[in-house]
Amino acid sequence: MSSTRELKQVLSTEHKYEDKRTPLEKHIDYFGGANAGDYISYTSMADRNKGIGDSDFIAKATAAKVSFGAGAIIKYCPFRQFTAREAVGKLNHSHHTGIYNLDGTINEEAWSELCKYATVDASGMQILTKLKFDAFINARRQQENSWDLFGKFASDGEWGSYWEKFSSQDAIHGKYVTLQQFRDFFEDAAKPGLEVEQRVKNTPK
Repeated sequence: MSSTRELKQVLSTEHKYEDKRTPLEKHIDYFGGANAGDYISYTSMADRNKGIGDSDFIAKATAAKVSFGAGAIIKYCPFRQFTAREAVGKLNHSHHTGIYNLDGTINEEAWSELCKYATVDASGMQILTKLKFDAFINARRQQENSWDLFGKFASDGEWGSYWEKFSSQDAIHGKYVTLQQFRDFFEDAAKPGLEVEQRVKNTPK
């Protein structure tokens, strides 16, 4: 086989596995329990929820709620399977951070605004505490000025779960994450998610 032909095969293989998903698609795929581009279902979501620490009942209840709503919105039929790409721009609700654009990319202006709420710990690490995050999202909600109570309920539930599962805690800062961990959560949730899954596995029952 010629070196030119071998090079073409290598380039073809690299291109085949190049991940072109937007940050939001990666985020949805992870929490949907799917591999890149695979279909997300009630079962895949329930399995992921259990993997990051939900009880069997909560994992299934949350998956049922999301599966019902997502299927109805995306496929016009509750509990239909969907892909992350199909969900982008369709499952948005009010009272959110604004860090995702409607096309699934990161809104750098909103991210820069959030970074102003970060603090530096004793080791020089930039961190975001839950209290500072609450101040940020409340400021966003005032700007949005939405009366959508369902959106607020959904947002409060999602972020309550995030801080319970993904944060660290100490006597000085309360619940907190590093700014890099928070950025990873938006860019590719599998990075912090796998750490949580490992922690759950290692926690005595």
